[in-house]
Amino acid sequence: MKAVFECMQKHGLLLCVHGECNIDDETNKFIDIFEREHAFIDNELNYIINEFPNLKVILEHVTTKKAVDFILNYYGNNNAHKQQVRLAATITAHHLLNNRNAIFEQNKINPHLFCLPILKTESDQNALIEAALSGLPYFFAGSDSAPHTKNTKECSHGCAGIYTGYNTVALYAETFHRQNAMHKLNAFMTEFGAAFYNIPQNKNKVKLVKRKHKIPDSFR
Repeated sequence: MKAVFECMQKHGLLLCVHGECNIDDETNKFIDIFEREHAFIDNELNYIINEFPNLKVILEHVTTKKAVDFILNYYGNNNAHKQQVRLAATITAHHLLNNRNAIFEQNKINPHLFCLPILKTESDQNALIEAALSGLPYFFAGSDSAPHTKNTKECSHGCAGIYTGYNTVALYAETFHRQNAMHKLNAFMTEFGAAFYNIPQNKNKVKLVKRKHKIPDSFR
């Protein structure tokens, strides 16, 4: 991959990565599902960032305090990094709203909250919320919406994925409203990501109205 990363760095391509390691290279055994993001940061991300300092990297749908802290330390420890955003992370609405306890609420399994990367601890969730509300341009929205058919989701071997595409903006707004930070929602959802990808900001407007709304049980 070194040659690939060198080429991407040379031509200004972005590395968009689902930052998890599934298998331990030393033992050839599967890594605990709750530790895979940690393993990627320790075993892969450090190398990528240090070896390819001009490669823009986006960590898609981060889930842990460790990932948040890694990015904060990257900018906090080097003034040169603050001149241009080269490392960033997206955060999903469902990782802001939930932690792993929700999967097993009332001692029952909720397949509709099973996703990959999997929901983590409450402290991880709080770190994500703090990052999203920080106003820092290297944390921004990324839905990672993943719909499945009912028979592949509500079964003994249900697929991973949470469908949020139907009401993504409202789900993000729920977190920001709870934290009295609605004034920060627009930048998180529309400005920071566009700036990182160097694309024009969308000029369309969305009006949010606070009211009761029933989510359909299914979609056709």
